[in-house]
Amino acid sequence: MKRLSLKYKLWVAMFSTILLGMIVSNCSMMDTDRSDCPEGLYVNFVYDYNIQRADMFKDHVGYVTVYVFDESDNLVIKRSVGNYGDNCPLRTYGYQMHFTNEELPAGTYHLMALAMQKDWDGALVTPGAKYRRTEAQIASGKSDISVTLDRGARNADGFYPVSSEAPLDTLWHGTMLNASSVTVVPGKPSYATISMVRDTKRLNVTVRDIDVPTDPSHDKYALTITAKNGRLDCDNNLVADDTLLYTPFAAWTTRFPEDGSTVEERTAHYDIDFNRVMYRSATENDAVLRLVNLTDGKVIGEFDLAHILSEGRSAFETQNYSRQEYLDREYNYHLDFFLKGDRWSFVNISIGILSWTRRIENKELK
Repeated sequence: MKRLSLKYKLWVAMFSTILLGMIVSNCSMMDTDRSDCPEGLYVNFVYDYNIQRADMFKDHVGYVTVYVFDESDNLVIKRSVGNYGDNCPLRTYGYQMHFTNEELPAGTYHLMALAMQKDWDGALVTPGAKYRRTEAQIASGKSDISVTLDRGARNADGFYPVSSEAPLDTLWHGTMLNASSVTVVPGKPSYATISMVRDTKRLNVTVRDIDVPTDPSHDKYALTITAKNGRLDCDNNLVADDTLLYTPFAAWTTRFPEDGSTVEERTAHYDIDFNRVMYRSATENDAVLRLVNLTDGKVIGEFDLAHILSEGRSAFETQNYSRQEYLDREYNYHLDFFLKGDRWSFVNISIGILSWTRRIENKELK
């Protein structure tokens, strides 16, 4: 084996020393330009708290506001970022929101976020009921932040109607993932991830008649949801509130066959949006779903909304979801009502992504 000369060894050692010095000086020895040196707090976002268990943040969220609190839960700084025209930073995979050391000095901080599909202020000028957040000021407490859904004046039944002129804007609430706080160190990078939970839900309902399949029509029935879920606090908990009345933003009737010949079957369809619901217990009904026959005013069915919707968790037995976790992960629900006379005979709960259905029968009819 040929031995390396002493001169060659010295040349390699000198070159290595120079190269190492260049690398070190880039972030440690040059105080005038640290633009390439990671420092401050970098915040990532993830929205995989859904039944797909996939991160859909960049595809669903179009506007996010991050609130940073000190150890006493006083607001230190807040920042909003949104997608506008061709400038869509939130659609970039792995997007990070950066706070510098000048903005966040050394210390321990708590984070939370609120997000929408589009600019918050822009959403407020569109039709329909709106989510309204408190405008937290610097040094205000975390508990001062809340979100309230618009509602109208109290009606004769004691409910506060939510406008169904348009679908609800989609609201997400976010908190730090797998940690309660993050520590910022001067001159070094710190990282935090905020996990988003979708609060706005959508329910699609269809109504069919077993005995008279040509009878159903969307203007023959009234579908409503009543719930005390119009206000959310800084931790995404429901706060004691008025009993809101939700009604469908869309209703229509389909017929079979569709070619204009004699109708053999009709189906009434309804789409209704509502805010987050909580499963309390088998005997507590915070949210109620009602189907009423407008012809005679009779109540066809009345259901504990959280209970009946959470039955869909059976489609994901391997995940062992609790009722509340399933309610928070799912956001598109489907219920098919089959009537017999003026009562419901059975209801099918459907999970579209799995072609899965569970049938709940009305035992009182047997």
